Amino acid sequence: MATITATNIEQKDELFALSKTLIKRYVIFKPRGSQLDRETMDKQQDPFRGFFTLFWIAMAFYIIQTATHNLERVGAFVDLSFARLFSRDAFGLILSDACMIAATFIDVVFQKIVSRGWIKWRYTGWPWVQSGFFVLHTISMLMKIHSYAFYNGDLSSLTIRLKSLRKEYDLLLGLNKKSDNDNVNDDATHRLSETRQKIDEIESCMKSPSGKVSYPENLTFSNFFDFLLIPTLVYEFEYPRTVRIRPWYVFEKALATLGTFLLLYVNTETYIIPVIPSAAESFTKAFLRMSFPFMVNYLLIFYIIFECICNLFAEITSLIEIFTMTGGIAPPLTNTHANGINQSTISFYATFIKLQSIPTNYQNEMRVS
Repeated sequence: MATITATNIEQKDELFALSKTLIKRYVIFKPRGSQLDRETMDKQQDPFRGFFTLFWIAMAFYIIQTATHNLERVGAFVDLSFARLFSRDAFGLILSDACMIAATFIDVVFQKIVSRGWIKWRYTGWPWVQSGFFVLHTISMLMKIHSYAFYNGDLSSLTIRLKSLRKEYDLLLGLNKKSDNDNVNDDATHRLSETRQKIDEIESCMKSPSGKVSYPENLTFSNFFDFLLIPTLVYEFEYPRTVRIRPWYVFEKALATLGTFLLLYVNTETYIIPVIPSAAESFTKAFLRMSFPFMVNYLLIFYIIFECICNLFAEITSLIEIFTMTGGIAPPLTNTHANGINQSTISFYATFIKLQSIPTNYQNEMRVS
């Protein structure tokens, strides 16, 4: 065992301007056994050893009682139902755990990069503006990949189900052709109709309403990059597009973005930064003075993101949908499924797509100008 002792060392260094006290560790290794070892208990004559021994005697009687109960109930000393549960897909668990452990070795590579001076370990970090932007962008990206992963992941399950239904359909079709019994033919025809309907439903789910994009042909880098650019958190195979991009609209939204950012800068520089709580002013007074400027900043940030930036990217990507401040994306699609899952990005959460609730048919195809 290792015992770590620490001493405080005063060191003045520009890298530790915020924390001038460094802790230097002295590691001293001393042999130390477990308090529950039999040798330790005998050597120290620990009175706890009686309770320790009593515990294991009680456990022995407990095991005998359990084995007798199982023998009367299932005819065996041990019921193996739980064993079958935790041994299921044991190889997959071992392989996943090995990959997880192997992934920890990336820290060795990272520390070698740090030791060569390519990356600084102690970095001053970003100011609060950069940190806030990065956190918000990270959240939106997580929502996007969540929608992308679960949508296509559920489609992969439907692919397996589709293969099974097609085999069942071919089998029923063969039996129907071979049988001469009318009753059997009627039953087989009914089952064929149901199976065919299920196949059609799944096939309709695995392609876009226009039929131009289907799974798994949509799993391309270009399709994913297009999804990243479009201002929505809900993944679709394809989105309705306009014929052209309106340059003046792009210029208007870009100019609005710059103008709103200028207002944000002036408000922050004039009314927030000078009022940051300090030793000369109480926190309550500073909070009251900053409450209105912070509210103005919140409204301006809301406007610059959802009215300026989102509409700018919607126009650049030729998206038909118009992003509004009050209702989010207003979907022009007329099919039931698209209207059901194409929810507002402004709500700031990704819709969990339940493929089992997809309607049996599509009313109309996607309208593409």
